[in-house]
Amino acid sequence: MIVMINREREGEQIDQALVKSILAINAENGVGSLKQHKQNLEEAILKDTAAFYSEKASYWMQKKSYNEYMLVVSQCLTHEKDTVSTYLQAKNQKKLLEVVEQELLNAHANELERKKQVDEFPLADHKQVS
Repeated sequence: MIVMINREREGEQIDQALVKSILAINAENGVGSLKQHKQNLEEAILKDTAAFYSEKASYWMQKKSYNEYMLVVSQCLTHEKDTVSTYLQAKNQKKLLEVVEQELLNAHANELERKKQVDEFPLADHKQVS
Protein backbone atom coordinates (compact mmCIF):
# COMPACT_ATOMS: atom_id res chain seq x y z
CA MET A 1 0.00 0.00 0.00
CA ILE A 2 2.84 2.41 0.82
CA VAL A 3 4.38 1.67 -2.56
CA MET A 4 1.08 2.66 -4.17
CA ILE A 5 1.03 5.96 -2.24
CA ASN A 6 4.59 6.72 -3.37
CA ARG A 7 3.70 5.94 -6.96
CA GLU A 8 0.86 8.42 -6.68
CA ARG A 9 3.27 11.02 -5.26
CA GLU A 10 5.34 10.52 -8.40
CA GLY A 11 2.29 11.36 -10.51
CA GLU A 12 1.07 7.87 -11.37
CA GLN A 13 -2.63 7.07 -11.23
CA ILE A 14 -3.42 4.47 -8.56
CA ASP A 15 -6.52 2.81 -7.20
CA GLN A 16 -7.29 5.34 -4.45
CA ALA A 17 -10.40 3.45 -3.42
CA LEU A 18 -8.29 0.37 -2.67
CA VAL A 19 -5.83 2.32 -0.51
CA LYS A 20 -8.67 4.05 1.30
CA SER A 21 -10.41 0.73 1.89
CA ILE A 22 -7.30 -0.83 3.38
CA LEU A 23 -6.87 2.10 5.74
CA ALA A 24 -10.56 2.12 6.65
CA ILE A 25 -10.48 -1.58 7.50
CA ASN A 26 -7.53 -0.95 9.79
CA ALA A 27 -9.33 1.98 11.43
CA GLU A 28 -12.56 0.05 11.98
CA ASN A 29 -10.85 -2.99 13.43
CA GLY A 30 -8.59 -1.07 15.77
CA VAL A 31 -8.96 -3.26 18.84
CA GLY A 32 -6.34 -5.30 20.67
CA SER A 33 -3.56 -6.45 18.40
CA LEU A 34 -5.33 -4.93 15.39
CA LYS A 35 -5.15 -1.55 17.12
CA GLN A 36 -1.40 -2.03 17.41
CA HIS A 37 -1.29 -3.04 13.73
CA LYS A 38 -3.14 0.16 12.79
CA GLN A 39 -0.70 2.25 14.83
CA ASN A 40 2.23 0.46 13.20
CA LEU A 41 0.75 1.10 9.76
CA GLU A 42 0.31 4.80 10.47
CA GLU A 43 3.87 5.01 11.81
CA ALA A 44 5.11 3.23 8.69
CA ILE A 45 3.29 5.73 6.48
CA LEU A 46 4.82 8.66 8.39
CA LYS A 47 8.29 7.11 8.31
CA ASP A 48 8.04 6.36 4.60
CA THR A 49 6.73 9.87 3.90
CA ALA A 50 9.76 11.31 5.69
CA ALA A 51 12.15 9.12 3.69
CA PHE A 52 10.39 9.89 0.41
CA TYR A 53 10.51 13.66 0.88
CA SER A 54 14.00 13.64 2.37
CA GLU A 55 15.30 12.04 -0.82
CA LYS A 56 13.28 14.39 -3.03
CA ALA A 57 14.42 17.45 -1.06
CA SER A 58 18.08 16.52 -1.44
CA TYR A 59 17.69 16.15 -5.18
CA TRP A 60 15.61 19.31 -5.62
CA MET A 61 17.99 21.38 -3.47
CA GLN A 62 20.77 20.54 -5.93
CA LYS A 63 18.74 21.10 -9.10
CA LYS A 64 16.36 23.97 -8.41
CA SER A 65 16.55 27.65 -7.62
CA TYR A 66 14.91 28.96 -4.46
CA ASN A 67 11.75 30.02 -6.28
CA GLU A 68 11.51 26.71 -8.17
CA TYR A 69 12.04 24.77 -4.96
CA MET A 70 9.37 26.71 -3.08
CA LEU A 71 6.93 26.12 -5.93
CA VAL A 72 7.57 22.38 -5.73
CA VAL A 73 7.13 22.49 -1.95
CA SER A 74 3.79 24.22 -2.39
CA GLN A 75 2.70 21.62 -4.92
CA CYS A 76 3.77 18.78 -2.62
CA LEU A 77 1.91 20.20 0.35
CA THR A 78 -1.22 20.69 -1.74
CA HIS A 79 -0.95 17.14 -3.06
CA GLU A 80 -0.45 15.73 0.43
CA LYS A 81 -3.41 17.69 1.78
CA ASP A 82 -5.58 16.25 -0.98
CA THR A 83 -4.16 12.76 -0.51
CA VAL A 84 -4.36 12.91 3.27
CA SER A 85 -8.02 13.84 3.15
CA THR A 86 -8.58 10.77 0.99
CA TYR A 87 -6.57 8.24 2.99
CA LEU A 88 -6.07 9.19 6.60
CA GLN A 89 -8.27 10.12 9.50
CA ALA A 90 -8.32 13.78 10.50
CA LYS A 91 -6.08 13.29 13.53
CA ASN A 92 -3.29 11.91 11.33
CA GLN A 93 -3.54 14.56 8.62
CA LYS A 94 -1.70 17.14 10.71
CA LYS A 95 1.08 14.67 11.57
CA LEU A 96 1.67 13.83 7.92
CA LEU A 97 1.79 17.47 6.83
CA GLU A 98 4.24 18.22 9.65
CA VAL A 99 6.48 15.43 8.39
CA VAL A 100 6.39 16.83 4.85
CA GLU A 101 7.16 20.36 6.08
CA GLN A 102 10.00 19.06 8.22
CA GLU A 103 11.66 17.24 5.33
CA LEU A 104 11.11 19.89 2.66
CA LEU A 105 11.55 23.09 4.68
CA ASN A 106 12.88 22.77 8.21
CA ALA A 107 15.63 20.26 7.42
CA HIS A 108 16.98 22.59 4.71
CA ALA A 109 16.32 25.98 6.32
CA ASN A 110 19.94 27.20 6.15
CA GLU A 111 20.46 26.11 2.57
CA LEU A 112 17.11 27.59 1.56
CA GLU A 113 18.10 30.93 3.05
CA ARG A 114 21.34 30.83 1.07
CA LYS A 115 19.48 29.95 -2.13
CA LYS A 116 17.03 32.78 -1.51
CA GLN A 117 19.88 35.26 -1.15
CA VAL A 118 21.53 33.97 -4.32
CA ASP A 119 18.26 34.33 -6.24
CA GLU A 120 17.74 37.85 -4.94
CA PHE A 121 21.36 39.01 -5.33
CA PRO A 122 23.10 36.71 -7.83
CA LEU A 123 26.06 39.04 -8.42
CA ALA A 124 26.83 39.24 -4.69
CA ASP A 125 27.18 35.46 -4.53
CA HIS A 126 29.35 35.45 -7.65
CA LYS A 127 31.71 38.04 -6.12
CA GLN A 128 32.11 35.92 -3.00
CA VAL A 129 33.14 32.94 -5.12
CA SER A 130 35.70 34.92 -7.13
